[in-house]
Amino acid sequence: RNTVATRVNENGLIEEVAANVPRLDYSDGGCPSLLLEPTATNLITYSEDFSDASWVKTRSSILINNSISPEGTLTADKIIASTDNATHRVDFYYALTDNSTYTYSIFAKKGEYNCFALQIGSTSISSDSAEFNLNTGVSTSGGGTIISSKIEPLSNDWFKCSLTMLAGVTDIVNLGIGNDNVYSFVGDGTSGLYLWGAQFEENSYATSYIKTVGTTQTRSADTANGAGNSTVINSSEGTLYAEISALADDGTGRSICLSNGTNSNRALVSYDASSNKILAFHNNGIGQVSLESIVTNTTDFHKVAFKFAQNDFALWIDGVEVQTNLLKGVNIPNTFDRLDFKNASGSSPFYGKTKSLQVYTTALSD
Repeated sequence: RNTVATRVNENGLIEEVAANVPRLDYSDGGCPSLLLEPTATNLITYSEDFSDASWVKTRSSILINNSISPEGTLTADKIIASTDNATHRVDFYYALTDNSTYTYSIFAKKGEYNCFALQIGSTSISSDSAEFNLNTGVSTSGGGTIISSKIEPLSNDWFKCSLTMLAGVTDIVNLGIGNDNVYSFVGDGTSGLYLWGAQFEENSYATSYIKTVGTTQTRSADTANGAGNSTVINSSEGTLYAEISALADDGTGRSICLSNGTNSNRALVSYDASSNKILAFHNNGIGQVSLESIVTNTTDFHKVAFKFAQNDFALWIDGVEVQTNLLKGVNIPNTFDRLDFKNASGSSPFYGKTKSLQVYTTALSD
């Protein structure tokens, strides 16, 4: 990755990582996972300064640098409701593409008020909004063109909240604050809640935070390819094991592959383009083996093992043998010479989280 990027460090704080440094992310707790993401652009020009004029305040005001942010610095702003009896919002304008999918994410912490709502492509907070309760850590989504909403806890009572939906007809994205899920009320001019790290991307899910100061910023895609050689990878038998989770069930293929750099000689585990399907695939240039299983949610971590040997192929998921094939051959010795977080041809890059990855030179027993 030739740009900087962010991760959650072992202290639960958002931290910037230099270009070409792998991101070991602790956002799921316990041991870290290797985080690999596609390219993304934060379309918001001032992601942390809500006092900037690009943020349109409607019956609200901003108190800058008023709380410790998720990165551990005094950079979080407080949005305060005015004394008007109406909604209290902070919005920004963006030329939305009709029916395109956008994701709005932001870090929030309760103050005197405990909830807020997000909406993309409408001038008001309505039944089509997504609501985020900062007391209970629960998000709820209205109707309309909302695809999903999500709330994730961080340290020090902060939450990362996100909304994914198809764009509405109005070129505005808004955030309205509330209390106990009431969004039209009389404020007192001093009470509010805390915001930090806003991100708006044309994507079907929220990616890691990209800081902006005056212009949009792009994080390039992570890559991890070309490990190993033919002396440490056994092509005539072996086991490929990974503990992995997907970033989203987004209809794309994402592979971890042993190969010689061609699709004619490969063994892989993959998230299939079909919803919540895990796939294992082997090709020796003559015959193919395809094993698969549906899981409840690919965004949860799963332990996947693919065993390959002469007439002995098996896919195991979370300690259960889910499918076998006992009729196919394997590759000739010294064929596989590399491990890639993508398909052998270069397609289907693996965007996800990896807690463990192991290549065994034998087909492990049950």
